[in-house]
Amino acid sequence: MARQPISEYSAKKILHEYLSFGYEGIAISSETPEATLAQELENKLDQSKKYVLKIDQATKKRAKMGLLKLNISPNEILSARSELQAKGYDKFLLEEFIPHEKSAEKYLALSLTRKGYKFTYSSEGGVDIEDVGVLSEYEENVAKVANDLGLNVEFLTNILDCCYQNHFSYLEINPLVITEGDAAYGTDAKSEAGNTNDLTENIAILDLAVEVDTAAVNFNTTSWNENDYAYPPSDRLVQIENVKKLDLDSPASLKLILLEKNNGIWLLLSGGGASIVVADEVANLGHGEKLANYGEYSGNPSMEETYLYTRNLLELVLASEAKKKVIIIAGGVANFTDVRVTFRGIIKALSEFVPEIVAQNIEIFVRRGGPYQKEGLAELKEFLKKHNIKGEVHGPDLELQKIVNLAVERLD
Repeated sequence: MARQPISEYSAKKILHEYLSFGYEGIAISSETPEATLAQELENKLDQSKKYVLKIDQATKKRAKMGLLKLNISPNEILSARSELQAKGYDKFLLEEFIPHEKSAEKYLALSLTRKGYKFTYSSEGGVDIEDVGVLSEYEENVAKVANDLGLNVEFLTNILDCCYQNHFSYLEINPLVITEGDAAYGTDAKSEAGNTNDLTENIAILDLAVEVDTAAVNFNTTSWNENDYAYPPSDRLVQIENVKKLDLDSPASLKLILLEKNNGIWLLLSGGGASIVVADEVANLGHGEKLANYGEYSGNPSMEETYLYTRNLLELVLASEAKKKVIIIAGGVANFTDVRVTFRGIIKALSEFVPEIVAQNIEIFVRRGGPYQKEGLAELKEFLKKHNIKGEVHGPDLELQKIVNLAVERLD
């Protein structure tokens, strides 16, 4: 149930196809040799047009950070890629440059809530959206949103349907440009019936951000998979790759998804429905935007596997720039996972970073049950006490949601 960004290229392919837009964006990797890329661009691009090259790694505020190159000619693309690579990025998106007036820019976002999708929108968009007042309406008021933005209600309804059909937890278009005259993506954009789609011919989706519900990754109805996930560039992402390799070599399940590396709430969960409960409770308490990761160690992993998993997670925790950080080690009551064994793996990993954990005042909150829970909980509690690491340790006598409450209270 974690929200995971997918690449803008993947998101645009999905949305454009659903809306019957034409889309000709090109995904570019730093791994493609210059000569190969040059030949590909020569074959695909119109030499008379201008283009935009931007990084495609789930990074916000690209314009303000100088992470996109606007209005460049085809012969400038290779040097633009080299310049962005030098800043530490390796995945890019190339699109045709769409000239427009700033007054044509609008902001639109859809986020999934317990009441359904909520629209957040503004008649002004662009890089300074945080300085502009935004409105919000739930999906039953889609007609009002369309009217406020000057859009056809069917266009917004189609976007809403796309979010439902593809298990999007969040979709943001900024800016959404309504052009005058010629269609933003060509007047030959066709609907399924083969006719010109007058709902979209004057609309351009310039920047698109989408987060998906990872629980849907194995659904046959999805148009995305794990290969579409996007991650911000970081030399610490090696930890994510380490866990992927660990998972492949183990009969246990070892998953680690990094949501935001500089957030303060870190989860070390033992899988199953309890993991969903914990993550949901973080959001229910209004701290969802502080959640740094999601994942699990489950299926009775060995002590060594749990140690390696925890060690990689701790490296990410310690690298976070959040001023306050907590680690929630939680799960339900296991049927066959040996709590004592897995907790010894966690203790081994923690012991390697005691000075850093204490220096950063990281607090650890534990709730777990299962075979040998008494021994495992006692050993972890004694370890935290011995090293003056703040936190609390509980068994299944404490409600699972309560451990989340205790943890997030320390962030206020």
